[in-house]
Amino acid sequence: MLFRQCLRCGVVLLLHILGSILIPTLAWRLVAAQESVYTFTIAQGIGHALSNSREFQVAQKDVELANEKVKEARAALLPQLMLDTGYTFNGDLPTIVLDGDFPLNLGGLPAEAEPIEIEMGATHNFQGRAQATYPLFTWGQLGNIYRQAVLGKQAAERTLEAVQLDIELKVRQAFHGVLLAQAFVDVAEQSLAQVERRYTLTQQQKAAGVTTRLEVIRANVQVVNTRSQLIQAQNQRKLAEENLKLTLGFSLDDTVSIDGSLHAELKSVNVDQAIATALV
Repeated sequence: MLFRQCLRCGVVLLLHILGSILIPTLAWRLVAAQESVYTFTIAQGIGHALSNSREFQVAQKDVELANEKVKEARAALLPQLMLDTGYTFNGDLPTIVLDGDFPLNLGGLPAEAEPIEIEMGATHNFQGRAQATYPLFTWGQLGNIYRQAVLGKQAAERTLEAVQLDIELKVRQAFHGVLLAQAFVDVAEQSLAQVERRYTLTQQQKAAGVTTRLEVIRANVQVVNTRSQLIQAQNQRKLAEENLKLTLGFSLDDTVSIDGSLHAELKSVNVDQAIATALV
């Protein structure tokens, strides 16, 4: 009897320990799984990709560094003002002592006056200096450095713009790739439903003696082929979704859905203007 009670208490204690460990873990995983579901429009996807792109962040830092170089080069063209201050504390000052045998009788003092002690210097010494310089002629060196810094800033800005446009293009391609893959899946599902209805109708006609067994076989083959096309379309959709995740900077374990639809926008393009824009 005592053994059974101890065994029961041990089982209850073990279940309590397992519950205190597993329940918070499962709850955390459930919350994490819920937090890993993301929905993006194409504009939100572009913004998320830009904020998580290391290449874009490096390009932004290059622009900031180029701006600082321009400021530094511009400062070299301006007058330079230097201020210098100093303070010295002299604790023990040197002294000189004039005794009573000094040959001069100052102020009508008697010849046998007490020795006079005089300190040399001051305890607190303050110094200040200001200097202004201006480059009058440097053989164009400072001007060239400034122009080089400006050109470097422009190059960094163009690089940043190119990186941004490249990321936007990749996101748009991945976004529309998912939409297009989903459209293919929808078409394949509709086609499969249609050929399955045809196959069922052919079987009924065969049972009624209206059609032949060959027509039934043909309808069955068409169902198999259409089902294979649906599987291929579903695989392409999965690949497109994974490509979108990687483009946006997510892991393959996250769930990413998109909010958008395929639509065509007709735009008229002038060839000469397009070439000029591409050359800029």
